[in-house]
Parts: sequence; C-alpha cells; structure tokens
Amino acid sequence: MSLIRLNRLDAAGRLTDSAIRMTFDGADPVAIHAVIAEAHRIIHDFYRTRGDIESYLRLGDWIGPGHAARFWRYINASADFLKQSTWDSDALFDLEEDTNDFMIVYAARWYQKMGFEATRAMRVFATWYVACNPGILRADAMPEAKITAQLESMSKALQGLERTDRLRAGQMALQSVSKAAS
Repeated sequence: MSLIRLNRLDAAGRLTDSAIRMTFDGADPVAIHAVIAEAHRIIHDFYRTRGDIESYLRLGDWIGPGHAARFWRYINASADFLKQSTWDSDALFDLEEDTNDFMIVYAARWYQKMGFEATRAMRVFATWYVACNPGILRADAMPEAKITAQLESMSKALQGLERTDRLRAGQMALQSVSKAAS
C-alpha cells in the first residue's frame, strides 16, 4: 500500500482537478458538487485562519456586470444547504449544473491566488468556461483564458451546442493537453 502525503491546500487543488475531470466525464452533478464544495471549504478556511476573509470575499471582483447576483445565489444556496450544523431531512436543494461550473472556476482561481500554479486541468476548464459563458467573468479575472480570435470563434461554436456536447469538447481539450504534456 502506498502512502499519499498532502496538506489541505494540496487537497483543494486535487479536489478541484477531480471535479473538473468528473464534470467533463458527465458524472453525477451531486457528486461533483460535493467534491468542489469541499475544495471551497478548504479555501475558505485557509483565508479565515489567516484573518483575511476579505480576500476570499473579493471574488465578486472577478464577475462581469450583471452576473454577481446569480453567482452569489448559487454560492449561498450551496453553502446554506451543505452546512454541517443544520440538519433538516426535509430540506431540498435545487442544484443547477451552472453552480458546479461557477464553483470550479472560482476554486481554480483562488488556488492560484494562494500562490499555487494552475494545473493543466484548471487552465483548460477556465478557457472552456470563458468560451461557453462569455461575459460572466471580467476579462482580467482569468488571465489564462484570454479572449483571442481563436477563443472567440470557439466560443461561438460552443454556445450553439447542448451541454453534453460542450462537456465532450472540454473533455477532448483536456485529453489533448494531457497527451501533449506526456
């Protein structure tokens, strides 16, 4: 049996990468949500223990005009439902798949803001997310997903596809980047 030794921040990065792979593989959105929510919990705790919760809350600075309310609704609904201190067996949570996408892209961004290098999966997901959802993030929020002529044409093509086909495109991009790195 091999030993895997990591700290909580390493775990946050691995959880984020796992959520990315699960998303592109079309895995159960609830399972994806549980994985990415735990990454967010670790990141939140990192900032809270440093006494720098304001940095964590500044994520709103990355959201494009007109999208902040939607983002905060997703994040708050998820946090409220997943709180460990409240248990209501009849409580319901309406999980929209966009919630997971938002949470993944922000976990990847926070991971970088904590001083770590974005993984290939994080860079691919950020580019895929920006291409599928133009205007939701401010242009300077994801420097690794700069809008180029190529990304703009890819964006137009992806927006016309069903979610399963967009996910397949993301999976293919992740696989091609992984093969190129090997």
